[in-house]
Amino acid sequence: LADVHTPAGAALLDEFLPGLEQMPPGETETAPPPEALALHGEEKELFETVDWQRVSETCLGCGACTYVCPACHCFAFRDVEDHDGAVRYRFWDSCMYSQFTRHASGHNPRPNLAERYRQRVLHKFLYLPQNVGLAGCSGCGRCVRSCPAGVSIRGVVRKIMEELP
Repeated sequence: LADVHTPAGAALLDEFLPGLEQMPPGETETAPPPEALALHGEEKELFETVDWQRVSETCLGCGACTYVCPACHCFAFRDVEDHDGAVRYRFWDSCMYSQFTRHASGHNPRPNLAERYRQRVLHKFLYLPQNVGLAGCSGCGRCVRSCPAGVSIRGVVRKIMEELP
């Protein structure tokens, strides 16, 4: 569904998606909104009552979901020596990788997959809604299509909400 507001936007759609039919003006208001999905309850409850080991057991930790997600934005820095000094590069990273949260001291606050999966779910469906009023998931399904195990993060959240007191 595309709602075009400018001639430049219409030109982009025509260039990249030729033949796309645009909705008549006024009909975008009647289009179904994205499904609202956010975790309810207290953060402490989510940390203590959810069996994250069980929830994450089908996840492989490959990070494919994070690389195709339009809302994921994790990155890291790497300094590379150059003949005149060093250059700092910012590169895409994934919260699902075991070394993502490793500190310079060597301490890793999320050494296992269950802890990393918990962080990903809570970031998208608890912290972002609390902090900015929007979930970190557009519902596009790219993560499910790219996941070798077919894990649906939205399905996981629905199941957690059903199990919470």
